Amino acid sequence: MLATAQPDLATLLKRMPKVPALPAPSGKVVRVQDTAGLVKAIAELEDGVTVLLADGVYAPPPDLTIRNHGVSFRSESGDREKTIIDAGGKRVNMLCVVGARDCTIADVTFRNSELYGVRIYGDGGVKNTHIHNVKFHNIWTRGLKGTNPKYIMDNGQQPQSEADALRGRPMGGLVQHCLFLCDTPKPWPGYHEPDYISGIDMMGLKDWTFSDNLFVGIRGQSGGGRGAIFIWVGSEDVIAERNLIVNCDRGISFGNPSGQFPQVTRGIVRNNWIVAGVNKAIEQSGTLDNEVHHNNIYSPHWDYERTVIFSEGSKGARCHHNAIHGRIVVTPDAQADLEENQAGKQEDIFESPETGDLCLTPKAQRKFGAGMGAEWNGSKD
Repeated sequence: MLATAQPDLATLLKRMPKVPALPAPSGKVVRVQDTAGLVKAIAELEDGVTVLLADGVYAPPPDLTIRNHGVSFRSESGDREKTIIDAGGKRVNMLCVVGARDCTIADVTFRNSELYGVRIYGDGGVKNTHIHNVKFHNIWTRGLKGTNPKYIMDNGQQPQSEADALRGRPMGGLVQHCLFLCDTPKPWPGYHEPDYISGIDMMGLKDWTFSDNLFVGIRGQSGGGRGAIFIWVGSEDVIAERNLIVNCDRGISFGNPSGQFPQVTRGIVRNNWIVAGVNKAIEQSGTLDNEVHHNNIYSPHWDYERTVIFSEGSKGARCHHNAIHGRIVVTPDAQADLEENQAGKQEDIFESPETGDLCLTPKAQRKFGAGMGAEWNGSKD
């Protein structure tokens, strides 16, 4: 299946809901004007501080790290296009979160890293992380990366007990109104291999929601890029909803074919619009009691059999009320109840797939009846 053409970004952004402004900061505020000031502010950080970045371009050192609780890291103007943290193409972690509770990252751009934009260490008890209105632009491995809770500081030589991993795993996160954008397929082999790229890759999550985000052009060199949203390693109660995904190799991947069962338990994928790239739009691998419902999906080649797939021993899945120009497959080793879906060759059911508009046409609404497809809350103006 060939990738779709890269659509006009401004048109796609108009599809998205209006981004609400965060409340004015309270408590201690540290204002930053340049890179040196940013480094100093993070080095001297205290609990409850808001770091406000003036408009401009910042080039901080790698592994800039938030360890304190109740911290807000955000632009003063609220305009992510004017407050830019630029790695200059280096292989760096641009901002790390280690053990921090109630941390907010908002209204900024992370740009031009060969490795990660924001890296959340999964073993340290991170809780209630809010990532709001952040742009991840040309991050060539992972825009947002969460490490395996089983390993201390992501060191495979320092495993911890399963009980400690469960206590320390990331809990209660919200990633909302963000833009994950790559202008081209991954341009060089870079870290690991030339298809090793995704927008979000997180492990061991509990009670996280990814909503109202736009993903565009997350692609590997040969079409094997990972999910725009990729959640795995024993995650529980994760929701992916109201996201628009266009021209990404994979769309929403819950579970990894190489991982241990169960990969994601009680996950929900609902009310998303996905214009499929070269691979799966929704992938469920080794999941338990997950639900996939009310999504609108357009595959450029409707007969590609894995537009939506349940595989690798997935159990207890429900897949219902999805409108799909493409196919659903349940592999022999998996189990999923398919109910009230409209899949297969479904021509002319979406308004304008080439521009990311997957509203059902009036004809499709009459044909399918009420309750079919995504309940989209974005704008069409």
